[in-house]
Amino acid sequence: MSVPQGAEPPSERDSESPRPIRAEAENRDVLPPGKAGGSGPEPDLTSAGKVVDALKASADQEFNIAERVSAKSRQAFALAAGFFIVGQTVAFGSFEATKLSNTRNIG
Repeated sequence: MSVPQGAEPPSERDSESPRPIRAEAENRDVLPPGKAGGSGPEPDLTSAGKVVDALKASADQEFNIAERVSAKSRQAFALAAGFFIVGQTVAFGSFEATKLSNTRNIG
């Protein structure tokens, strides 16, 4: 058999008969070393702890941001209330307050 130029000659691997991809009948009761059974990989508790720590840190950061925004909104409300009070005082003072009395003017 001639091999085209640049191609590799057939090896022993190519001459073997194909094997099934899943050899369920052969390896049904054989587990990889370190596995006690079950359906999936064993959980890595150290990485789960790291994920929980990261989530806690993220939550703390969000709470700190919320506290800062809340403080800023309280300060803005106090400033607006101060302007309102000053405006009401100036507006009331611009009326002719000297004409106000406790008696009713009839007439």
